[in-house]
Amino acid sequence: MPNAILKDAFAAAGGAEEVLEEPFHGAALDLGALPPLTRRERWSLALARFGLSRVNPLLRDKLRARRTLDELSARFGPSGGGLAHPTQLAPYLELLTDLPEELWDEENRLESIIAALLIEYRFKHSVKRGLMCYYSKMAKAAFSEGHKKQRIVGKIDNPDELSQVLSSIREKYLIFIRNYIYAIVTRENVLKGKPLFLDLLTVVLFLSRIGDGGVLDKEPDGRRLPGRSDLLFIALRDPVLLKAAEDGAFQKTLSKSIKEFPVREAA
Repeated sequence: MPNAILKDAFAAAGGAEEVLEEPFHGAALDLGALPPLTRRERWSLALARFGLSRVNPLLRDKLRARRTLDELSARFGPSGGGLAHPTQLAPYLELLTDLPEELWDEENRLESIIAALLIEYRFKHSVKRGLMCYYSKMAKAAFSEGHKKQRIVGKIDNPDELSQVLSSIREKYLIFIRNYIYAIVTRENVLKGKPLFLDLLTVVLFLSRIGDGGVLDKEPDGRRLPGRSDLLFIALRDPVLLKAAEDGAFQKTLSKSIKEFPVREAA
């Protein structure tokens, strides 16, 4: 399962102005048939139906992914309810970050459909706003607002006020993560300067310190931190990060940041 912070970010609601008045139906969801199940896989399913064997975990994940793809196309295709806001894609993003690397065909198909919907939403939302609404720029704006408030946290003595400020920071940081994920899935490459990946490390470290009851712990809670697979999923899809990593000086900065990051190991 994806990290809890990522799950919360996928479902983070934005303002009412982000919701389209008329949901749209994806124009490019039919990408053809996936490769058929192998003879071995079909045989395994036949035996399982008669109770003579169990379906192995990889085949179970493949079938789950294919059912989800059918559901995704039906929900947002011509005969479905349509997409009014990308948070409707939360369960599909969760699955995308959770698929084993052996299921490349299913992962590629799922990511392609999600990206197509996100690109179409971005266009329609931009038309509605009258300006180009890049996910990466919206992510940067949310990070800046949250980080500005984070810098004053140490000066707040009143517990109630601190709880309110932490709640506001959490809201901005989750929207930052959400929009950053949208940006990398659609391969946006419009931002200049420091890649958002470094801001992501700052954000998840802080979010992992926010405890129950609106208190701020001194150290990050390792159980709340993303694992290496989560970070790798993001890093490999960020064209801004990959381009910046070609610079030797930035490579050192990135390497230092990752080494110092208390990443959660897989169980």
